[in-house]
Amino acid sequence: MLRDEKSVITTEITTVEVPTSLPGPTPSSVHVKVVYRTATTPKSGEPRLGTEELFLRLDLTDAGWRVIAVTVDRERR
Repeated sequence: MLRDEKSVITTEITTVEVPTSLPGPTPSSVHVKVVYRTATTPKSGEPRLGTEELFLRLDLTDAGWRVIAVTVDRERR
């Protein structure tokens, strides 16, 4: 079904941490967990609020730190 309505999604990062459930940081690699809140506001109707998290793996390259993997945890919805 197609909809003419468009939603506006706003996001606020609430925490960033090194998770204890993943390998610890090394001089060239680190995993971080980012927890964020979302508000999806349709053109009409009530906003939908949610909290989600994602995990990033960053590696140190010659150009600096780069995100090389992203995993989204859909269970927190």
